[in-house]
Amino acid sequence: MESIANKVAYTTHEKAFTKPKKLTFMLTVLFLLNLPRKSLGIEIESFFKLLDKEDMTCTKSAISQARYKVKPLIFKEWNKVLQQSYYKHNKDYIKSFGKYQLQGVDGTTLHLMNLEEIREEFGYHCNQHQKISMARVVARVDVLNEIIIDGKLASIDKGEKEMATSQLDEVSDNVISIYDRNFASFSFIYEHKLRNLHYIIRCKLGHNKVVKDFVSSGKKSDIVVFHPTSNAIKYFKKRNVNITKQDVLKVRLIRVELNTGETEILITSLMDEKEFPAEVFGGIYNLRWGTETCFDILKNKLQLTAFSGHTAQAIYQDFHATILVANINTILIQDCEEEVEQISERREHDYKINKNISIGSMKDDLVKLFIEENQQKHLELLKTLKARFIRHIEPIRSGRSFKRIYKRRPRCKHYTLTNYRRAI
Repeated sequence: MESIANKVAYTTHEKAFTKPKKLTFMLTVLFLLNLPRKSLGIEIESFFKLLDKEDMTCTKSAISQARYKVKPLIFKEWNKVLQQSYYKHNKDYIKSFGKYQLQGVDGTTLHLMNLEEIREEFGYHCNQHQKISMARVVARVDVLNEIIIDGKLASIDKGEKEMATSQLDEVSDNVISIYDRNFASFSFIYEHKLRNLHYIIRCKLGHNKVVKDFVSSGKKSDIVVFHPTSNAIKYFKKRNVNITKQDVLKVRLIRVELNTGETEILITSLMDEKEFPAEVFGGIYNLRWGTETCFDILKNKLQLTAFSGHTAQAIYQDFHATILVANINTILIQDCEEEVEQISERREHDYKINKNISIGSMKDDLVKLFIEENQQKHLELLKTLKARFIRHIEPIRSGRSFKRIYKRRPRCKHYTLTNYRRAI
């Protein structure tokens, strides 16, 4: 509500929303937060119906004009406020690894509308037939608490390491960042050293001579030295950071033997073998899968790429609004953990709330949470949501794995998937 009161910071020009109209700044923001994925006309009718203002309905053009007065910044700032409140008021329940927070970082790509304006903003991938609009996303996720700390959306021409580096200035020293092998490079690791940040990065078995020698040695753990590559020296020269061949990196290499018989090598800044024995790193690195789960939630369950507008600004709005909704959903699910644990005690398996159904259950009621001023009604609405979530739980069957099956999609817009149904 403070953001709404200071709406000048989140509108494209000073006079936006100054004239009294049906679509106020707050209603426009909440309409976007409700993730309008269906036909815009249907979403508008549904939105005003849930507000009990069906006589106030507006046109699709009015929504489009209003939304482009709103900066995507409001959803980014809103997400920061949500996170600050979450970590401040839930200290006794926040999961951590000792004194450290574990944050997984990974990237993905988004297919966008193939329009000239979109290609100019986000770039494109070429094939022999056409230019295909695409964007790159890098997400930083608190993998133990399933909170998306930061999500960056940029041109497909930008690299994952470049985008992940831009996030580092806001990372605190009690965080261990976990990366896959696409991030393994001297320059990226040195960026962490400059900021005194901890990391665990998987690398290829032949990453460099030092890693090759470690693989051949058969050791489980060793502290070694990396020398800067010529590319790293050029990279830092462009950033006005002077490094030479003498500026070495002291790192620790960890060998992880997988159940499949494969070997993984991890590079880390965590040198203390008593605090961090080699045996714990396989489990820690495996938690990085939480970032992949995050992309599944954003792309599939929250239908991120079903954008509600055909401009770059609409894409940025939907992207940051979707991340905000994902975090709100996670926090509401965590509020149900005690009841779910009690149910699990009476049954054979442990249970968890169905994420897809919980997201669908939040649709519309999320808007009511932010406009309901009566505290008692607000609490009743939260209880109703909570009860709805708990009705849809499913068993956790650990240790299962399935061979990935690649399927060709039928050439139509709607078809049946055996393991998924749309929820919003």
